[in-house]
Amino acid sequence: MALLRATIGVAFLLLTGFPAADAFIDRMVSKHNPHKCLDLDRGDTSNGNRLVIWDCYDTQSQQFMLGDHIIYKQDISKCVDFFGSTPAKGNHLQIWDCKDLHYQKWSYNFEDSTVRLATGTEQELCLQLEYQKTDNGTPVTIWECNGDESQQWALADDRGNLYAGDERNLEFVVPIIILSILLAASLLFNCCQRWRQWKAAKRDASSAKQDMMSIGNCRQEHSHLEETNSEQGGQA
Repeated sequence: MALLRATIGVAFLLLTGFPAADAFIDRMVSKHNPHKCLDLDRGDTSNGNRLVIWDCYDTQSQQFMLGDHIIYKQDISKCVDFFGSTPAKGNHLQIWDCKDLHYQKWSYNFEDSTVRLATGTEQELCLQLEYQKTDNGTPVTIWECNGDESQQWALADDRGNLYAGDERNLEFVVPIIILSILLAASLLFNCCQRWRQWKAAKRDASSAKQDMMSIGNCRQEHSHLEETNSEQGGQA
């Protein structure tokens, strides 16, 4: 298991380029303006409060966890949503109760560094800086994905390390997959070997126990025979 954990750690480092394996990814940063972070305006978690871009600094209002949802780290009952009832180009982003949302399916696209919203149709919408501006307080919107720099994001950790989709990292994917398969095969082989050793040890222990029982029976029969011969000798 230690080898498996080490391999996973190495794979993570190769893919992300992070110098610190214990860092925690909890920020979304404009890829071409890495000092600008996604920010919850004033840190207010009231439903409907807007999301903006702001200078990155040590604040809870810039801590988000990106998975299938974009969750506000300091209150995991709150998720990133958009204004309106249906997703459309130009909708501003807001904070809302996760349980009340119908559209929460976000994903990070490694090929072009975009954060994409599944709309329930073939078209995906991308998280974008409004009017391509990076001024503090600029609203963050959703727009049709077009590869513009204003749609490209990096993920960052609490140590300031950045991770963005990058073609140079793709060369590591195949070797890591192969290594993972080999590790799984190795673990399976080791488990089989240990199972066989356990079965053999159990069989040997059972055989030894039977031998001991046989020896005990022989001793009892020998003792009984001696007692019988002694009795017969006394009678004679």
